[in-house]
Amino acid sequence: MDRDILAKRYGDAFLAFTKEGCGIEKGVQDLHDVNRIFRDNPDFENFLVTPGINDLEKIEILDRVIRNGFSDEVHFFLKLLLAKGRLDKFSDIAEYVRIVYSHGKEIDALLKVSYPLDTETIRRIKELIEKKLNKKIHLYIELDSELLGGIYAKVENILIDGSVRRRLEDMKAKLLAAKVVYGT
Repeated sequence: MDRDILAKRYGDAFLAFTKEGCGIEKGVQDLHDVNRIFRDNPDFENFLVTPGINDLEKIEILDRVIRNGFSDEVHFFLKLLLAKGRLDKFSDIAEYVRIVYSHGKEIDALLKVSYPLDTETIRRIKELIEKKLNKKIHLYIELDSELLGGIYAKVENILIDGSVRRRLEDMKAKLLAAKVVYGT
């Protein structure tokens, strides 16, 4: 699996986990501090990722080093990474979390429209998408006459297709799939 995909998957899960627990700000700070410990003590990180050492020994050492001063969420997260064999990806995950958090969790979104929209309509669409995804978005608008009407939005890997073109294609597929029975 791609390194960036793993970092994103685990990083997003970590942020969601800390949101309900110690809080995102505390979780991000703790993750940063643990990353600094790993960076400043490469032998410690090497010990934790060495396959020949029993996981129980690793957890015991991890408990002694990380437990004090760090949130339970970070401690649990490290144990999860250890159990899943992903502790070697910790610095990538920590860097991803730092970048996402430092940008205020704002993500890019593409909004395709068939004709220019007024500012108020764009603002309402943006607010609806932000509320639905629970994320701040930076909206890019593109005119696309092939939509025939309606809107098409793409946010990360989520598509919202409310275009007339899509509705016509759906209707066509349903009509082609329907059995036609001729009267006798």
